[in-house]
Amino acid sequence: MEQAKGILLLGINAKYIHTNLALYSLRQYAIKAAGMYGDYYRENIFLREYTINHRTEEILRGIYKVRPQVLYAISDHDTPIYIPKRLKQ
Repeated sequence: MEQAKGILLLGINAKYIHTNLALYSLRQYAIKAAGMYGDYYRENIFLREYTINHRTEEILRGIYKVRPQVLYAISDHDTPIYIPKRLKQ
């Protein structure tokens, strides 16, 4: 089994045309705040964006492909994110 790696910033948007700018801002902030370790974060922070129309299984598949040590999910709509509950299964 492949070892878990890095941080996954996951965005779930209300529409396909929306982009979650917070993901990109968080990634850039982490890289700058890391100083001399910025290259490590540049290579180990992964961004994935989906919409509420994507099937949960597709989102989970994307998470499993990255195998992150840390998962941070942001949504731009009021629908709760059930991804963490499904990951435990």
